[in-house]
Amino acid sequence: MGKPLQMKLLLIVVVCTLFTKNFAQSPVTTQEKITDSLAQILIRDLNNQETDSMYALMSENFKSSHPYGTFKGIATQVSALTPFYNVRYKESNGGINRYRVESKEGPILIQVGLDSINKIETFRLDYYSDDALLPDKYKRQEAMITMRDGIKLHTVIFTPVDQSGPLPFLLERTP
Repeated sequence: MGKPLQMKLLLIVVVCTLFTKNFAQSPVTTQEKITDSLAQILIRDLNNQETDSMYALMSENFKSSHPYGTFKGIATQVSALTPFYNVRYKESNGGINRYRVESKEGPILIQVGLDSINKIETFRLDYYSDDALLPDKYKRQEAMITMRDGIKLHTVIFTPVDQSGPLPFLLERTP
């Protein structure tokens, strides 16, 4: 392998690493990953309105302060916001994972924390507002892109506002 090719490959690896570090957040520690697994199950159960399954994930401390009848009433109210989709891990602070999820009412903040035996002790929902006050970092543009076979695909293009030169790009297609 020639020196220029090695340098190009190294540059690609560095750009991909920086891109991943800056844009893709995910749990790092073992405890954050365990919490993430249970949070994903909880969100799935919320979407499916499986109150019994959700309540089984909760800690004894949570159950003592939220009896089943109370929890079922709260779960019924929350079901008006479902389905939750585009679940994005944002951060973990003090053992509580924070997620931004989309709902038909707009973005929602879900916080989940576990007790010492990995049962859910903290579960909170609120309207998401962390980046509501931040200026836009990206310009959004929608376009219909024609494929080789003539089919047009709806495309959303995000471009950094303060672009200073050529940038790598990420292409994601969903059905």
